Amino acid sequence: LDQFTLDLPFSLSLVLPADVINICWMLFLTNAINWVFSVDAAGEFVVLLTALGLLLANMKLGNIGVAMMCAVLLGAMIGYIPYNFPPAKMFSGTDIFYGFLLAVLSIVSSGKLLTAASILAFPLVDMLWVLLFRIRTHHTFNPRKLLTISDTTHLAHRLKSLGLSVKGILSLEIGIVL
Repeated sequence: LDQFTLDLPFSLSLVLPADVINICWMLFLTNAINWVFSVDAAGEFVVLLTALGLLLANMKLGNIGVAMMCAVLLGAMIGYIPYNFPPAKMFSGTDIFYGFLLAVLSIVSSGKLLTAASILAFPLVDMLWVLLFRIRTHHTFNPRKLLTISDTTHLAHRLKSLGLSVKGILSLEIGIVL
């Protein structure tokens, strides 16, 4: 076998290092958004504010298709947050999908990754903090183990241990994101 070929109606190609960076960005952002959902409505507010930021950036740059997808996500969050505001009456259970969707929207966006990274600085910094703490504490670099360790090193857990209420934590996190 000198060459491996598949007879597909489309072609597949891998552009290095761009595709590897995109895949890492998608995995990283999906987990970062997932971890923000530890307090009622915090994750939804982060998704709402990110969708709003990407919407405005894409409208300014003339990327109407991505702006419309951001508007749909923004509308979904506006309709959902009243039911998830503390105390939550229901949970979406789609936090991983929100992270994946934001990662894809930031990649196809005219504003590119820098816009999304600046808007998503809070969840990304919280995730980096937690991962560095886990590496230092557990002495492991195994990504699967680092992502599955259950601990209380997230900002929301640390604020709760200081005595803040869920609404206080939510207000503080929204203030940080703004």
